Amino acid sequence: MVVNHAVAAAPLFCPASAPSDWGMTKPGKLESVRVLAYLAGDKLDDNALPSGPPDREWTRAGALYQSWVMNTGAPKTVYQVDCLYTGTDRYLRLDAAHVKRCLAKWRLRRTAPVAGSLVFRCE
Repeated sequence: MVVNHAVAAAPLFCPASAPSDWGMTKPGKLESVRVLAYLAGDKLDDNALPSGPPDREWTRAGALYQSWVMNTGAPKTVYQVDCLYTGTDRYLRLDAAHVKRCLAKWRLRRTAPVAGSLVFRCE
């Protein structure tokens, strides 16, 4: 698995499609995200990443929303977001050190999220 790192200032977002330089024949759509929080100096285990569930989840007007409150932990806590795409094990890792909240939004078909409809942004 290859990891790309991107350092970003607020706001930050996951692109709707996988980066073109990944060389995919058909760029994958944004499928999911991992919101990571861990202490600086901790080693990350790709099989057991410190991904946190959303702080809040709700539906409104045919959409499912999830939100995470960011940068409220211990002073040496590292905050990052992994953008995961269909068709690849690669992911785009974003530095979320300067954001206060992240929000995911999916369109719903009845009660199920529509594949490829995820929009993810942090401010």
